[in-house]
Amino acid sequence: MCQDPVCRRCGHRKAADRLTYLQTLAELGILREQKYGREKYRINEVLFNELAS
Repeated sequence: MCQDPVCRRCGHRKAADRLTYLQTLAELGILREQKYGREKYRINEVLFNELAS
């Protein structure tokens, strides 16, 4: 697998693109953002609840 973070052939995307995608999902209510220390986690509530039950 290619190590280049912007390689289009391998399907990798820039970190900024991934962050924008995750923020959009959080704004739509699909993911919930939770901050723990310096880290921000994005949690899929439907999947989380399904796995927890």
